[in-house]
Parts: sequence; C-alpha cells; structure tokens
Amino acid sequence: MKNLKMTLKFTPGDVEKANFIIAQFIERLELYEKIRNLSEITTKDIINRERFRKELLKEYFGNEPKSETKDYRSYGDALDDNSNSNDILKTYELKTLGWQNEGFFVFADGIYLKNQFIRTNKYGNIKLEGLTEENLEERCFVYRKSLICIDQWMSQLVKVYGDKGIVGIGFVFASIFRDILIKKFSFFPHLGLFGEKGSGKSKFGESLHNFFFYKMIPFDLNSGTVVEFFRRLARTKNTISFLEEYHDNIHYFLFQSMKKAYGEGEREKGQATFNYRTSITNVNSSIIYTGQYYPARDDNSLATRSLLLSFIKKPYTTEEIHEYNLLKSWEETGLSSLILDIIRYREVVVTKLDEIYSSIAKQLKKDLAGLEAQERMINNYLAILTPIYILWDKFNFPFTQEYFYSLCKELIINSSDVLTESKSL
Repeated sequence: MKNLKMTLKFTPGDVEKANFIIAQFIERLELYEKIRNLSEITTKDIINRERFRKELLKEYFGNEPKSETKDYRSYGDALDDNSNSNDILKTYELKTLGWQNEGFFVFADGIYLKNQFIRTNKYGNIKLEGLTEENLEERCFVYRKSLICIDQWMSQLVKVYGDKGIVGIGFVFASIFRDILIKKFSFFPHLGLFGEKGSGKSKFGESLHNFFFYKMIPFDLNSGTVVEFFRRLARTKNTISFLEEYHDNIHYFLFQSMKKAYGEGEREKGQATFNYRTSITNVNSSIIYTGQYYPARDDNSLATRSLLLSFIKKPYTTEEIHEYNLLKSWEETGLSSLILDIIRYREVVVTKLDEIYSSIAKQLKKDLAGLEAQERMINNYLAILTPIYILWDKFNFPFTQEYFYSLCKELIINSSDVLTESKSL
C-alpha cells in the first residue's frame, strides 16, 4: 500500500453546485498498472481533511475503511504526500450538447470547431485554445463516422419513404438551424406522424432521430414526467427529440408543454431558497411526435403547431424491404458525422435567411390566395422550405426545388382542410 499514488487532476468551475469532480490516478507500482475513477465529492467533504481522505479511500477499497487500519493510514499518507494543488485544472461542464453560442458544435465524445472534429480525452475533457476545458456527457449523442455521404442518405430516405422523406429532409435541415429560426421568427414547428400500428410512422421518426443520435430510445408520453420531458428537450441544442404514444389524454402539463415548445418554450421553476431565485430549463431541440390520431384537443392547438403527415398500413415488395433494410443498416453504424456537412454552412443561413424567407413567403401567399390555408400552417412549412432553398446549391437534393415547393403547398392545403373539418365537428 505504500506504493500507491494519488493526484487530484481537475475540478469543475461552478463551485456553487457544491460538487467537485475528482480524477484519481491510483498507481500500484508492483503491478505496473493504473486504476482510474471519477468521484463526486461535496463541499462539506472536501473542506474537512479527514472526511476528504475517507471519501477518496472509499473509492479505492469499494467501501468505507476503518480509520485505525494500517492500510488506511498508509494510503492516507501517500495521498497527502502526492497531492499538488498546482496541477489541478478547473473545468466547466457543458450541460447542453449540440450547438453552442460560442460558435462550436458538441457531441458527447468531442466537438466540431473550425471545420474539424476534436475528440475528448479519456476523462471526457477537451483542452482548447482560448476556451476552458469542458466535461462532456450523454453517450447517445456521439460522433459516429458515417459510411455514406449526406447525398446518399437523402436519396435513400426518399427512396424508402417517398414524399414523407422529402419533408423529413427539410425538417432535419431546419432543426440544425433551429436557434436561428427561433430567434428570428419566435417559433419552430413540430413534426407530427399519425397512423395505425404498423403503418411505419415510428420507423420514419426513428430514421430522422437516428440522423442525430446513436441508438437512443424515444421519450414515451404515456409514462414520462414533465421534468423528464424538459430534460430531454434541453439536453441537446439544434437536434431532434422523438416523442412516442401521443393521444389527447396525455397529462395536461405535458400537453401544454408541447404547445409551449413551439416557441422558445422555457420552463421556470422556483428554488428552495430565501432570495426568490428561479431556475430556467430551455427547449433546445425540435420535436417529432407520433400517435394514431391527429391531436384535436384544445381546438387543434397542437395540430396547428405541427407539420402533419399521415401513414397508411400496406404490404411491401421485396425490393422495398431491401431498400428499407439498407437505410437501417446505415443507421445502425451511426450517421451523426453528417450533421457537420450541414452545419458548416451556418453563416450562409444567417446571411440569406431574411431574403429567401421573404421571397418564398410572398410567392406562397400569392399562390394560396383565395384558399382556406391557415396562416400558422403556412409559416410552419416556410420553416422547412427556407433552409433548403438557401442551401440548394450546396447539396445534391433528390428532388427539384419546384417539386418541394408544390409538395409543401399541397400539404398546407390538406392540413388546413383537416383542421377546419375537425374544428367544425
């Protein structure tokens, strides 16, 4: 036990959280190997020397050792002799993955900055010039090098899902720039997928979700809580959150939260303090939700905030099944590196957003004049039309600009008719 060495490597910068992350390097010289652990130690433990030693020892022994034992005393002495506060690095934890306001995109295992992907070290940290070390979490949102290019993915999505795949491409592109659209227009539409069991709605939502995440389970609206809901939507920025099992009888607060998420959708919660402080959880991702029926609750208020797609159960040919399996095999290996092919054009979207949005909106409202097209539904489809138009010359889209426009116009009319009929009933 005298050959054990302990070095305190880094602590998080937010001391008010009352948590210190301790990296332990325990070296058994006689075995020539290193044992690494991460521990969370509260402030009350770290300011008391004896309690601090006891917490660290607990990590090594697997339980709390008796202070009178020889091993405990020897190990504690080694800790005292080898701890050097000058070697401790302050770290800052990123609680939201995805796009960062500082100008980079974060996965759980690395970041995309200045057109390159930088992987975290073995402790989940990254040392950057001009930035502090960051501690990264959430293992489903990881950088997975895709076996295909983004043009192949788009082509296959349309081959498998048809026109719905085209809408899905528009929704994925728009979601990657969600914060820009929210800041400019104060809304971002949900994507609602509806149909009977086995109609393919969940598989379609899964395909869009898998563009961002690796084997992440959708959120169940039947069993999930409001807290879990907001944590899911706040965890990653400019990605997609996939919600399943929608029906009009879901919990009132979940329903209202989904409505609120159409805008910035932040959730404010009071803290148990005497200074009237509150904590705010923001909605950072777009929403895909599935159900068997269109949402009619509260005068179709959720439906009007959504792009609505219907799915019909049908038999599939051998060729269709083959194409579907091919797409799913790509998803199985991971696609998240393709995000970076889109996000590299962020500044182009910022620069051209106003001009292109105004141009499409003017034409769309002209073409829909005299028809009972709801204003909010028009805005919903403008949100997915605009990014595609802006980046049209950057990618080989598997459809024409004219077809995408006419498809969105048709969906606006059909959705408006469905909502009007539902309201009259």
